Amino acid sequence: MVIFSVAFILMAIFLVPILSSLKDDLKKGDFLKPSRLVASMHLVSIVPYLFIVAFDNDIVSPLVRNHKSMVNLDSTIAYYGLIQTLAFISILLGLNSGVTKRIPRFFPYIGITYTRKQLRVSFVMAVLIGLGAFFLFLSKIGGLNYLLNNLEYRTFIIAGNNYLTSLFSCLFIALAILIYSLREKKSITKILLVITLSIVIILVFSSMGGRTSTVYLMLLIVLVFHYGVKRIRKIPLRAVFIVLLMVIYFIAIPLIRTPGSFEYYSNNINQLGKDVRENFEIIFTQTSYVDHYLLIVNYFDIDNIWLGSSYVDLLTAPIPSTLIPNKAPVDDGVYLRTIAEGRDVRPSMPYEELFKSSWPPETLGIMYMNFWIPGVIIGMYLLGIIYKVFYNYMVFSKYSIFSILIYSNVIYSFHLSNLRIVQTLTEITLIIIFFIMFFRIRLDSIYK
Repeated sequence: MVIFSVAFILMAIFLVPILSSLKDDLKKGDFLKPSRLVASMHLVSIVPYLFIVAFDNDIVSPLVRNHKSMVNLDSTIAYYGLIQTLAFISILLGLNSGVTKRIPRFFPYIGITYTRKQLRVSFVMAVLIGLGAFFLFLSKIGGLNYLLNNLEYRTFIIAGNNYLTSLFSCLFIALAILIYSLREKKSITKILLVITLSIVIILVFSSMGGRTSTVYLMLLIVLVFHYGVKRIRKIPLRAVFIVLLMVIYFIAIPLIRTPGSFEYYSNNINQLGKDVRENFEIIFTQTSYVDHYLLIVNYFDIDNIWLGSSYVDLLTAPIPSTLIPNKAPVDDGVYLRTIAEGRDVRPSMPYEELFKSSWPPETLGIMYMNFWIPGVIIGMYLLGIIYKVFYNYMVFSKYSIFSILIYSNVIYSFHLSNLRIVQTLTEITLIIIFFIMFFRIRLDSIYK
């Protein structure tokens, strides 16, 4: 009953910004404002999982349920619910901070003006760079077959190739440019290209064992079309079909990336369909970080928090691991995954001594790990400010393709954990360099 109550209360809290002024926002053409997106992501990733746990505690990872720090699951989830409520209120306060309108006025403005030729050339180059980087990565690690048969070790495989794999994101740039070009001229050819390139992107990133990139792909398509082509004022029926496909995809990927499963399902494709039907709850249990948060609030208290020491790892993050013996991990989720194994760890331990997989802590988790409850409140408030700053930058940039790409990346991916900081800065740097190469840049404010 306690867990069910926590799930219901959080659902009610998350629904407030989603339903608030929805009708007016649809009329005005901006129902995708940051508070609604943030609340929707919280609702989908947290509430269904907790409702399932309320009826079946075994859904919680045994690494969390049986961890030495776990005392009582009900009380832990109740405490987590309180922390999550404080975090969500803090991010909403950050989204409504007055400073969010002043900061983006000093940002450079790129790609506000463009030609059709610029769009065509930049699209082709983005595709070539993205696919070229992917095939080069495959040649370095031993081929696609090796990658698909070792998906459970993808964190280890990618280590040392982060700069190369970051170039895969040029495919997202290409897709965004292609969709954005629909505002100039719509055609069947372009629509087919959008579908084809989307499938290619899904295949590329799914071969890496991840699913979040596919979710980002869907969000990017919606945001670019909504802000760059034509405002969406109602949800089309075809979106229901796409959601169903996404559900199947999200269930299948965790099944495929377990040890030996790719080879097994390759020879028993019908069994994959059966297992997908029998593992429907995976769509919620494998896409939620609640397990991570439960472990964090159990393991950490005022006596063993890290006091910011995990951020020291950022000093060596830009340097390839091949150049630094015993380099600390860029992915701070490796520490949490190692703690889940029953070990006591602290930054900055060498990556080689840690578990070769990750439980991302995101902003709520890493701030709790470092600064306890005050850290969560301050960190989530800052996160809200950052989200709204880049939203306003997009508005001030007159919804240029560059600003939409930056905003979509930040609103979906950015958190105050080391991994997300490095990933987002890498993505933004890549986008900036790419657009400077093909589009005009203005260092002065558009208000001057």
